[in-house]
This record gives sequence, C-alpha cells and structure tokens, in this order.
Amino acid sequence: MVFRTIATTAAILVGLALTGAVAGPQWDPVPVTDHLVPATTDTTIGGVDPDADIGTVGEFEVRETTVTIPLDGAVVQGLLRQPLGEDGAPLHDRPGVVYVHGAGTGKSTVAFIESATALASAGVVTLVPDKRLDTYTTRDRDYVAMAGDYERSVQLLRTVDGVDPDEVGVYGESEGTWIVPVMQAQDPTIAFTILVSAPVVPPRQQAAFAVDSYLRNTGVPEQVFRAIPRAVGMQLPGGGFQYADFDVRPWLEKQTAPVLVVYGTADPSMPIEQGARQVIADTSVNGDQAPVTVRYYQGANHGINVPQDGEMHLHPDFARDVATWVQGMPGTAAAPPRIAGDTPNQLYLASAVPQPRWWGNGDIVVGAVIVGIGLLVLGPLVWSAHALVRRVVLRRSTTTAPRLARGLRSSLLGLGLGTVATMAALVFYLLSVARLALDYQRDDLVVQGGWIVVRLLGVATAVAGALVIRRVADARAERRGGADVAVARGWPAVVTFWATLAGALLLLCTLAYWGVYQLGI
Repeated sequence: MVFRTIATTAAILVGLALTGAVAGPQWDPVPVTDHLVPATTDTTIGGVDPDADIGTVGEFEVRETTVTIPLDGAVVQGLLRQPLGEDGAPLHDRPGVVYVHGAGTGKSTVAFIESATALASAGVVTLVPDKRLDTYTTRDRDYVAMAGDYERSVQLLRTVDGVDPDEVGVYGESEGTWIVPVMQAQDPTIAFTILVSAPVVPPRQQAAFAVDSYLRNTGVPEQVFRAIPRAVGMQLPGGGFQYADFDVRPWLEKQTAPVLVVYGTADPSMPIEQGARQVIADTSVNGDQAPVTVRYYQGANHGINVPQDGEMHLHPDFARDVATWVQGMPGTAAAPPRIAGDTPNQLYLASAVPQPRWWGNGDIVVGAVIVGIGLLVLGPLVWSAHALVRRVVLRRSTTTAPRLARGLRSSLLGLGLGTVATMAALVFYLLSVARLALDYQRDDLVVQGGWIVVRLLGVATAVAGALVIRRVADARAERRGGADVAVARGWPAVVTFWATLAGALLLLCTLAYWGVYQLGI
C-alpha cells in the first residue's frame, strides 16, 4: 500500500511538472557580451563656447509661479521657475525646459523639485506641469495623446517673458521618455530633448527586464524566473493595457534635435547600456543624425539620486551637466566625449517577452482559480444542505444518507485543503518576494525557505491526490469482488466527489503553471 502510494505520488508529480513545462514559455534572457565603455569617468559636458552666456547652478535667485495650462477638454496647473537678475526681474533670452513625468500621479508641486530648481538657478527657465489624470489609468494610457497634452506646456513656455522661444526643449524621465520623442517628432521646433532613465524598449519588455533584475538581486530560486514571461507576457485580466507594447523607436527615428541620454548606474530597472545604444542607432537610421550625448552617474538610482546625509538627493554633477548642455547649444550638442561617466554593467538584454501558449489570457488564469475554489466549496455546501434538509424537513425520511467509500472523505478533504493552502502560500510568497525586490533587499529565510515551504505543501497535496486515487481503486476492486461498495453513494456524495476532483485539478494545473512542481529545488 505504501509503495503504491509513493509510486502514484511520483507519477502525479511528474505529470504536473510536465504540465507546467508545456503550459507556457520558459525564461532564458540573453546575456550582454559587448559592454559600453565610457571615454572618461568625467561627466563634464564639452564644446562650451568661452563667450557663451552660461550660468552655473546656484548663481541666480529663482521665482516660482503657478500657471494654468489649458488642454483639449481639461485644465492643469503647472509650476514655472524663472531665474532672476540682480534687479529682481526675469533674465532675458533664456532657454526653457518642460518636464514630462514618469509613471504615477505627477503633481507639479512635488515632482522634479531639485532638478527644476537647480536648472532655473543656473539660468534655464523650467516648467513642471501637472500630469493629466482624467485620461491616464493603470489599464489605459495613450502616449501619443499625452504628447499632445504636454505640447501645450511647450507652447505656453515659449510665451513666457524672458524665454527664447527657439530654445525650448523637453525633459522626460522613465515613462516620460516614451512621450518626449513623440513630441519632438510632431513638433520639430522643439530645440532639444533630455531622456532620463529611458527604457527605450516597449513597456512589456522593460517590465520583464526589471522583474528579472529585481529577482536576481533578491536571490530567488531559478524556478521562480519562469513566472516572468507567464505573468508579463500574458494578456492581463480585464483587458486593456494596449500601451504595454508601445514602440517608441519609430519616433526616435524621426528625431531632428540634439538628445541627452542620462542613466544612473545603480538603477536595476532600466537596460542602461542597451537603451543608450538604441537611441544612438535609431536617431541615425535616416542618415541625418540627431546628435546624442550619453552620461552615466555613479551610484545614482532611477531618479539620478544618490545618498547624501542619510537622504536621497540629486547627483551633484547631474544638474551642472544638464545646465551646461542646454545653455551651451549648439556647441555642446555633439561635443566629445559622446559617452562618459561611470562604467555601466547591464547583465542581460531586454528582449521580446515570450507569449504563453495555453493560458495567454489573464481572464482564463484568474477564472481557473476562482472556479477551482468555487468547486471545492460547492461539494461541502451541497452535502451540508442535504444533511440539514434530511434532519429538519424530512425527519421521518427513510432515505439512505449519502456516503463515500472508506477513507475517501479524509483523502478528498486533504486534497482540497492542500490545493487551497498551496495556492495561498504561493500568493503570499510572491507578494513577500515582490516587497523585498522593490526595496532591493535580500532575506534568504523568506526567499529560499518560503519557496521550500510552497514546494513541500505542493508535494503533500500530491500525496493526498495519490491517496484519493488509491481509495477509489480499492473501492472498485472490492465492488468487482462482489462487495456492496460504491465510490460515492447518493447524489450529494457524487457531487462532492466530482466537484472536489475538478476544483483540485484546476488549482493543481495553475500551481504547475507557476512553477510549483517544476523539477529541481
């Protein structure tokens, strides 16, 4: 009996492992072998005309003014920062910069404070608009339409007293760098663009790259990585998210203005080498190359911030370099060195994310879990309701009470509870790993120990499944021998039996899909 149970359990585990292997794509990122080598560690911008009127960070007082920016069908506020002369009046003929937000709410009062203030104190007029949120949600966003909204800020800044309308450019960070190239392609009079922490690749590829990087830093087992293409590559539940495959490269190919590309080498979420290479390649595809300058800042994170006095602040050289590059046009646009700063080290390429074959629709994945749990609950509910009716309504009924074969009830209970417990443990584990990954922390007890617990629960559930199979086989053998035995007697027992099996099977397949039964530890 024990040997047969072990053999059946092994067969179930192998079957689930094979199911998980063929149910979706594997994850095999391509290593970066040809690394960028900056010409110098000094990020200082070259090509400055000695006679050019270039201010330095902190040189001028800054006036902050709230402005109203009319959009198509909406109105947003913005924060204008102007450098002031000794007479307290705005400086004249100054370049201007409009800021384009990354992901999130993007309020002008809290975003880009250090950067926009530093540039203004160096002589560049800056405008940080609020992000338009009535057309921006997690599920739906349109980068081309957003470019049109931010263009209104460019038009407004060109009319501000003291701004040279021919020297207004755009600064985008993270998600905003998918928008900025669209703006410059649609408005070639935009004088320059600044791309800070630019993904360049489509959002889906960037998300997979970031998750891979965070998980590697967290130290998760190799089996967990298989969840990346299965989660990121699927059609997310509820539909929408079309922007996940937005390709900015056709817009980069239309760039005509100088581009400054900036990364922090401590930013694990961006393909910092691949992105720079791609911008350089795309902006030159039509032969009339838009000059590109690339700078890497040592120890800087996604927002080009570094630790200072126990807090995170803008890298001290960043605002200096941006202010020089902007004010030194046209000499600084293509001045050597093109690539300078800290040496980047991107481990893997951000590539196209494999699409799940069977469970590529997130509604199916979520639906399978909901239906599976519903079926596991259905059986006991039906049985309990029937028992209540027999006891209360049909007190004198002589009908035979439903029952399952000997030992089958406890085995089914173990199977049902095991699948639910394993699913709950997997969800809790993934949430715990996500928290560690986002905080860029390691905890081997959670990461390694938690995975072992999930796998052991999965094995225990498989044992319960093997016991169910053995109990059914024994009951059928006794029946063939002439005994009055049934696997399930009475319709409540039949419903409970089949609902539990179907629900457990759905959850087991889902667990296999997410790698719980993948071979290896």
